[in-house]
Amino acid sequence: MMTVMQATDTDVNKRDWLGSGDLLYIRTMTKHVSLLLALMSIAIVSPVLAAPSASDETDHVAVRLVSELAQAKPGDAVTLAFTQDIETGWHTYWRNPGDSGEPTRINWTLPEGVEAGPLQWAAPESIPYGPLVNYGYSGEVTLLSEITVPADWPAGEPLPISAHATWLVCEEICIPEEATLRFVLPTGGEPIVAEDTRALFAAARQALPQALPFSASAAPRADGSGLVLTLDVAGVEADRLQAIEFFPAEWGVTEPSSRQTASVTEKAVWLEIPKGARPAPERLQGVLTLAETAGEDEIPHAFQVDLPIAAEPAAVPSGAVTVASGGPATGDPASSGASGRTDDLDAWVWVPLFALAGGLLLNLMPCVFPVLAMKGLGLLAHAHEGPRRRVASGLAYTVGVVVSFVAIGLALIAIKSAGAAIGWGFQLQSPLIVALLACVLMAVGLNLSGVFQLGGRLAGLGSGWGATARREEESGLGLTPSFLTGVLATVVAAPCTAPFMATAIGVALTQSSALALVS
Repeated sequence: MMTVMQATDTDVNKRDWLGSGDLLYIRTMTKHVSLLLALMSIAIVSPVLAAPSASDETDHVAVRLVSELAQAKPGDAVTLAFTQDIETGWHTYWRNPGDSGEPTRINWTLPEGVEAGPLQWAAPESIPYGPLVNYGYSGEVTLLSEITVPADWPAGEPLPISAHATWLVCEEICIPEEATLRFVLPTGGEPIVAEDTRALFAAARQALPQALPFSASAAPRADGSGLVLTLDVAGVEADRLQAIEFFPAEWGVTEPSSRQTASVTEKAVWLEIPKGARPAPERLQGVLTLAETAGEDEIPHAFQVDLPIAAEPAAVPSGAVTVASGGPATGDPASSGASGRTDDLDAWVWVPLFALAGGLLLNLMPCVFPVLAMKGLGLLAHAHEGPRRRVASGLAYTVGVVVSFVAIGLALIAIKSAGAAIGWGFQLQSPLIVALLACVLMAVGLNLSGVFQLGGRLAGLGSGWGATARREEESGLGLTPSFLTGVLATVVAAPCTAPFMATAIGVALTQSSALALVS
């Protein structure tokens, strides 16, 4: 019996051991299956939690459009971020570009009922280029905008978002670039914040100008040469403030190339803003930037300014300590005087010389090849005429060029005096101007190919000015074709620039009307 019992106990123990092994195997497999299911769940859920975005890259700027929410709730607002990663040495522009340039623009294509708010601009920086000062961004910048999802949007139905962005990126030359960015934003019963973009949106909001944490006021300067922005910051230490600068929201409030002067007393900070091309506005609107030093660290600040301009003038009190301010460096020719102009003997000598050198080099630029063809044909047309006639035709051509450029210069001066931001060559960003120039160049090409002749008809215009063609030749009249050829050459070649010429034009646009016209 004992033998039988021992055998039975052994069999029982054996069965117990096998049962434990089976249980261990089942538990191990269960853990593996659970882990696999968890990984599958993460793979399925992670696209929902990630922020929808779209990106593109041009020659000098990489752009990206990102949503702050991975899922939007109907009736709520969604913040979108448009990021520009700008090539080193290049820059884009703020809402007020300064002396030249064009701000970034975004044209939204959204479903019916979905509305997009205005761009929220990060605080700009001054970007000097020769005598010019622009307002813009270098490196990387993020502009924010909010879209509002209508409350009746069906939860669960994706929301398509499309943005066509255009911007001007500049180094020594300026290039218009564009990109179209599209993505689909999921919707649902509750908003879901995307974890992968928290840092991006936090940094973008920190770069936005903040509300003024202290009282401030604006008033005209006592001598009428600009405005005074007073910041009631009691007890501030003058040696802790650096790079104080005001960026007006609209062009013409101040000359970007003019130096702003900041002074500090025990009771306030006074910032003198030189007068601009436009009359003083009723309210002073823009962004105030400054840096505060704390030990070896420099803490930047940016504040939104929107203040009424008082009727009574203000003046900086005696004893105020001048601190470093923004704008052109001290000694920069553009910073001399209240308006930032340099109408001295050097300017009257060097600016026209640079313009002349640029004009000579312009003849080697590809954009003036059609003009060179017209010049060559003009010389051939007068090859069999007498010296007097050739000289008269050359002078008529020169007069046509000079008169045309004087007309363009007067138009630019009038536009600037009216308070508009102007530049040179920006007419080529107008589709209408480009289309007209294309038609003119096509007509010139057909004329050069012999499809039709303009010379006879143009000569006929001048023949009416004299009694006979013979008398015109003898008296030097009948030079209208040469004159009109000069006008046409100006129209075709005016948007072109060359080394030296670009610098001369930039300087001329910041000078007095007389020097600008001569240049």
